[in-house]
Amino acid sequence: MEYRIADVPATALVTLYCHALESQSEDPVLDDPKAVEITTELNRILSQSKNHLDRMLVSGKIDRNLVIHIALRARHYDEYAGEFLARHPGGVIVNIGCGLDSRFLRIDNGSVIFYDLDLPEMIDLKKRFF
Repeated sequence: MEYRIADVPATALVTLYCHALESQSEDPVLDDPKAVEITTELNRILSQSKNHLDRMLVSGKIDRNLVIHIALRARHYDEYAGEFLARHPGGVIVNIGCGLDSRFLRIDNGSVIFYDLDLPEMIDLKKRFF
């Protein structure tokens, strides 16, 4: 898999890696096995990168406070979406700036219509993993 992504969408990788790191912690606030799966695959690619951010992500050396913040934010958004779906089981959710987020897998009630929107290069990357 070729890895080419601009700086702005590359920040989505930080979110992804935070989800994966927290999911693998002793008492995670977010369970995101898809993030773990994707980062495992990306590690093989990013470990060859000369980009400082890529190497930092692969090393897992992300500030613990950032990891917790990002994971809690995702959990809260999952809860908001779940509350919406409790009231509107066949509702539509639009995830703008989705990056490599796997929220659909975490909240799918079997009836939700879910749209992931992002920059074309991010959606192309996302298609490789979902």
